[in-house]
Amino acid sequence: MNACNNGGEQNMNNEYSQDSLSVIPVEVATTNRGDIAAYYSTTTTLEAEQEATVVAQVRGITRELLVEEGVLVIKNFQNG
Repeated sequence: MNACNNGGEQNMNNEYSQDSLSVIPVEVATTNRGDIAAYYSTTTTLEAEQEATVVAQVRGITRELLVEEGVLVIKNFQNG
């Protein structure tokens, strides 16, 4: 099989010399249709595309925190 000529290093008999031949082990398998039974799970560091600085418009003391840090907040949602 002559798929690649390894940069032109081919002798006149249309055979490769032992010096230019690279052997790469491969596995051949038959394909089947079916459900995917495996998945990949990992951790990573995410970087935001944009950042925003949030500051209070008035001075004061916070008396109560209604949500914990990291919780999704929806406009006009009332808890309870």
